[in-house]
Amino acid sequence: MNKAKKILFVSMKHDYGDPARGLSYDYKNLFLSLQGLNFEVELFDYIHEMDRVGREQMNANLLQKIKNGNYVYTFISFFTDQLQFDYVEQFKKYTISIGIFYDDTWRREFTMTWAKVLHYFTTTDFFGEEFYSDLGIRNAIMMGYGFSEMSYSHNDLLKKYDVSFVGAANATRRWYVEQVRRAGIQVATFGFGWPNGPVSQEELVNIFNQSKINLNLSNSVCTDIRFVLSGFRPLMNYLRSKKSGEQLKGRHVEISACGGFQLSFYADGIETLYQPNKEIAVYLSVDDLINKIKFYLKHEGARQKIAQAGYQKTIEKFEYKKRLNDLFERIRVSNG
Repeated sequence: MNKAKKILFVSMKHDYGDPARGLSYDYKNLFLSLQGLNFEVELFDYIHEMDRVGREQMNANLLQKIKNGNYVYTFISFFTDQLQFDYVEQFKKYTISIGIFYDDTWRREFTMTWAKVLHYFTTTDFFGEEFYSDLGIRNAIMMGYGFSEMSYSHNDLLKKYDVSFVGAANATRRWYVEQVRRAGIQVATFGFGWPNGPVSQEELVNIFNQSKINLNLSNSVCTDIRFVLSGFRPLMNYLRSKKSGEQLKGRHVEISACGGFQLSFYADGIETLYQPNKEIAVYLSVDDLINKIKFYLKHEGARQKIAQAGYQKTIEKFEYKKRLNDLFERIRVSNG
């Protein structure tokens, strides 16, 4: 066996560690993409192992596995407090350790804590490398969101929904959907917390393909004063939540990987993925969202042109196999 082809992927197999929620983002995108690059990739599901033997023993088992495994790379996708600092610090003796982070603009302190004990760590923040470098942290590598062709596809299905949204319900998203429906627009919603409930990966892909408009609704704090003052909880969430800024999310790429037309919240750096109004449509407020839904429902040609351009950009540049090859090249260059 070629040592250079052996990778350990430390992550949850299922979303939030719950099989009922389906496969995790990491598994159905990064893990499957690494396999598509002909690496010998082994999964260490730390949630499953912790449930089996407890947190301390899980960490000890993981360290022992790395000591004995001859893994050239170990990818680690952190969740909350499952992995222990003292154990992860030792990984560097036996493997090139690479931390995978997504929401680091919301979890800067968490990310920087782990960065100290990793060879490298990824950020989806377009400005992340400069941000961390200014703080003396120079092992960050910007790796934008991507998709696995084994999980997402353009199936060219007949349109079944005028407007759809797939994602967990929260107060902000419920309010946005309610405002859109009050404007006389039907919205089909899917995911935890919605009456239709969660959907399988196959159903998810079908919905993206079957929708005239796929909404990508924000998961950050809603600053619309009408929502903020609508009750005690919205006000407290506005004052206390760390999710105070918009972020690029995996959903931006996933919808476009299915050839879907996407109407998304705006986030800094979105231009690094797609050109607004050419490869993606964006909204700036709930009123803007409603107006743009009405416009694009009437103008099929505009929808199709944007969706096709976004799809072409996605398959050419954002497949995770390419993202990962770029990551490995960055690591190779940094190691001389």
